[in-house]
Order: sequence, then C-alpha cells, then structure tokens
Amino acid sequence: MNMTIKTASITDKGLNPKYTVNEDSHMILEKERIYAVADGVGGAFAGDVASRSALNIINKGIKKYSKKSTDDKIDFLKKLIKAGNDAVYQMGKKKNKQMASTIAIMSVEENYAVLGHVGDSRIYVARNGRILQLTKDHSKLQELLDQNPHLSITREKYHDGHVITRALGVQRDVKPDIQKVILKHDDVFILCTDGIYSHNSNDEILDNVNRNKNDLKIVCETLKKNCYMRGAKDNLTAVVLRIEKTQNIETKTIVIKVK
Repeated sequence: MNMTIKTASITDKGLNPKYTVNEDSHMILEKERIYAVADGVGGAFAGDVASRSALNIINKGIKKYSKKSTDDKIDFLKKLIKAGNDAVYQMGKKKNKQMASTIAIMSVEENYAVLGHVGDSRIYVARNGRILQLTKDHSKLQELLDQNPHLSITREKYHDGHVITRALGVQRDVKPDIQKVILKHDDVFILCTDGIYSHNSNDEILDNVNRNKNDLKIVCETLKKNCYMRGAKDNLTAVVLRIEKTQNIETKTIVIKVK
C-alpha cells in the first residue's frame, strides 16, 4: 500500500532567561520512518547533552537492531529506548552527575505506527476533526489526576506540576510506555516537548492543523508563535508529520502494555 509521509519541525530556546541553551533535541529519519523529540530534564546536569546523546545513540541503534520481523516491531522500539537510557545513565555515572531526558518516539510501518515515550513529552494525533493525546505523562500531576479523576487542575497551579516521575538516565533500567496505532489517511501526528503544549491547548493545536495541514511548516511556526505570545517559558520543540495513503484503513487504537 502506497504511503507518503510529509514532515516539518520546530525547535527554539524560548524566552526564559534562565535557559542559556536549548535542552530539547529532535530527530527525523525519513528513510527509516522514525521520528522523535527529547527534552533534557530541568535541574539535572547538562540537559542538552542528555537529550542529544539519547537521540544520537538511538540513531546508531537503528542500524544495530533488526527491523525486519513484523513480530519484533515493539521489541525494536523498546531496544532503541533502552539504548538511549543506557547512554544517558552511563554518561551521568562518568561525570558523577544526574543526567536525564524525556523521549517521545514514533516508528512508522506499512499500516501502523509503534509509539514509545518516557517522561512528559507527548504524541498527539489529529484525525477526523478531533485531536487525541496518545501518550500519558509520567508526572506527579498525572498521578494526582489518576487518583482524583474528577479533579480539575493545571500544571501552573499545581506545585509539582512540572515534576516528572520517569526519564531516560535516572536508573539503570527504564520502563517506557509502548502502543501500536493503526494509521489512517490524512492523520497528522504531533510529537512535542512540554514547552509546546504548555502554551498551545488541544483545541488550538487542532485548529492549527485543520487550517494549515497542507503546509506543515506553517503548523510549526504557529505553534512557536503561540508560545512566544504567552512568554515561551521553556524550550519548545515539535515534529509534525502527515500520513497520506491511497486507501483508508481501520481507525482503532491498540495499546500494548509493557511488562
């Protein structure tokens, strides 16, 4: 089945004077159809080095781990994430410093994609006039919301709103969340760090995609513009991709739990 993937990206340091460097990183591998964003964890040592190193090692790992067997697609992504975790963890040990990074990664196959994430970088899909957040943050705020499903509170109003509970490099082993998503023609996926979604609501992201999906560069520029209008308090990074297929397929989402 024929499929074309159009992509665009944006990354920026933002306006916060305490961020002297951009600690976000991103990756677009068009041939391998693998896309990722990573966010060096604030408060840890050399967040920019952590996020960049994780993606560099993952890039190298793609050549090392097989992507041939259909049954191994999930294991393939788990191995890549483990490689990124190992790289950041070992680097931190050598420097005797805590180094950490989030990651959100997507590997596109013929009719589906495998998604993996650790931390609070997110993956959304805009489909059929709706937007769905596919990933669930590994954060103290999300834990609070899980325990109190009727609670309405924002990251800005919760004192630990930006504290994550899982990241690459913190421990020797890492447990990513993995899911398998059936692709549909005209799907638009947004992989982004928290600097993007902190200043772009779900409705705004959807409206942006609906208006500009024929030019993904404008989608990215609009995401950045909204961040800057609201102070751009964090580094901001997004990778946006649009799926164009010659035939529609099922629209259900299948989540594979990691054991």
